[in-house]
Amino acid sequence: MPNLIKWASNQKIGLMGSFSLPAIKTCPGATDTCKAHCYAKQGTYCYPNVRRIYQNNHRVSQGDTFVNGVVKELRHSRGIVRVHTAGDFYSVEYVRKWIEIAKKCPSITFYAYTRSWSLLTFWPSLMELAQLPNFKLLASLDKDNANKPVP
Repeated sequence: MPNLIKWASNQKIGLMGSFSLPAIKTCPGATDTCKAHCYAKQGTYCYPNVRRIYQNNHRVSQGDTFVNGVVKELRHSRGIVRVHTAGDFYSVEYVRKWIEIAKKCPSITFYAYTRSWSLLTFWPSLMELAQLPNFKLLASLDKDNANKPVP
């Protein structure tokens, strides 16, 4: 399995990992505004090699080896991992995998923005994820969903 977490230096934070998926395809809570202005449909996100990486990440995230693969990559790490610079939580089962990863990697701080909060079926698992001490989950809002109740 290729490395799933990509590490880069961030000017504000320092060394930071990220895991991303194909935009739109994995964004069940995306609004019309989100789809129209998605930053992950432009720039370096469109490079063929980047698209291949994100498509591979999506494929691997659906499999049984995903959790252990990510945990293995992070076992000696400390710091911050951004979940989804592109893409989103595309299923409840996938959210549950990130719950398991975060629990097994307490020395890592994870954070993610999500629009999947707008789907009622996601609420219980996203609430569980957000309550973990090392996972910061933020509801992503725009004019199309700003009036919806956020759990």
